[in-house]
Amino acid sequence: MTNNADIKNKTETDRYSHQIEKLYRQHKDKMFSYCLYQSGDRNLSEDIVQDAFLKLSIQLNEKKEIKSPSDWLFICVRNLLYNAFSKMKTTINYDSLKSVVEIDSDRMLFLNQILGKLEHEERELILLKEQQGISTKEIAAMLELSDEAVRTRLYRVRKKMYQLGRGE
Repeated sequence: MTNNADIKNKTETDRYSHQIEKLYRQHKDKMFSYCLYQSGDRNLSEDIVQDAFLKLSIQLNEKKEIKSPSDWLFICVRNLLYNAFSKMKTTINYDSLKSVVEIDSDRMLFLNQILGKLEHEERELILLKEQQGISTKEIAAMLELSDEAVRTRLYRVRKKMYQLGRGE
């Protein structure tokens, strides 16, 4: 026999489940695209998005107040990406990625296509140097490479991007 407390708990659980499903439908594609752009790895992106929604579900089920679930999800995804990159012995300052928005949408699409064709290490290297403005010495220290190796790799990545951009 069920009592009023059981019915109330089931009603609250159903409400949270419905809220999570709605948020998932609204935001999963956006979060996945962001992860995929940053990481270039579909599997990692799927895992991160899934983990973020799981964390959100736990927070809501524990009745913790979240004023803006979409902002909370973005921050969670960004932090999970940061953790994943840290495990790969790299760091990326996500606040600096806002400068990418200034590029018009056609150039952005073209740049995304080229970046998508690069290997993860190549994409990371060019983003650290060109997008974040980190010196070759700092990149060398971060990636445990010599300064000369970083400069050589940057030259090769730029050349590859140029060739990809020309359709070669």
